[in-house]
Amino acid sequence: MTDDDAAERLDVLSALLDLDPDASSQASAWVRADGSAADAALIDSATAEEWDLAAAVRGEAMNDADAYAIAALLGLADGSALAGALRIALREAFVDGDPADHAGAFAAAYRRLAAPGLDDEARERADRLLRHLGS
Repeated sequence: MTDDDAAERLDVLSALLDLDPDASSQASAWVRADGSAADAALIDSATAEEWDLAAAVRGEAMNDADAYAIAALLGLADGSALAGALRIALREAFVDGDPADHAGAFAAAYRRLAAPGLDDEARERADRLLRHLGS
């Protein structure tokens, strides 16, 4: 099995970060933070490593607005040329380490590794989301 075979998928991480576990439990269905139905196929396909990375990125105290922004940013980076580099950096920063400021650490990694691989429209959306991350 190669690293790519076991690699965390950014679209799955996005779905996991946008998930509302309490509402999902009450509804007996996967529910997003905004109350809408989550992508059950992505969530059901999540590996233990993807669940672990999503939990590590979110940390103990991340607010829902930051988790939503990170989920959206991951969606923008999914499939980009630098998605693999971002995935590795997230694993190193959050699974192997525990930064004091999770939103700030994510933003720094994203600016350095994902933003350069985005097209102009996606980069503009990412810039707007990154400006509000951690505030």
